[in-house]
Amino acid sequence: MQENTNLLPIVISEEYQVRNVTREGIASQIPEQKPATQLSMVLTRHEKEAHLFFWEGFPLRDLGPMQEQESWETTFLEGNAHVIRTTMFMGQQEEVLVLHYQVAEKARLMIYSKDMSKEEFHEMLNSMQRKSN
Repeated sequence: MQENTNLLPIVISEEYQVRNVTREGIASQIPEQKPATQLSMVLTRHEKEAHLFFWEGFPLRDLGPMQEQESWETTFLEGNAHVIRTTMFMGQQEEVLVLHYQVAEKARLMIYSKDMSKEEFHEMLNSMQRKSN
């Protein structure tokens, strides 16, 4: 499991328990395009969960429709990002806090939580750091 988390371009604070780590290759529907790698995991702190997805490459796979209730700008890693509060997420009617972040040209993160407060979600985001090379 630790080997898989080494693929992440970020460091997750030790305050968060990392579990259910999976790594999956996702074939592209575009001829001669390399498969994407998807890494997913659950982060837990104080019985609250967040789900993290990291993609290296661009898989052609839609996880379902999302409807935005509100959004705001925040600082994440070394840049700015948007956090969205949804009324529909992955095709389900539910309120979720979600961050999408382009880490590199062909690498991106999605972090979401169904049960964290806005403050808890931002605290988690602020605890993450970009890995130094």
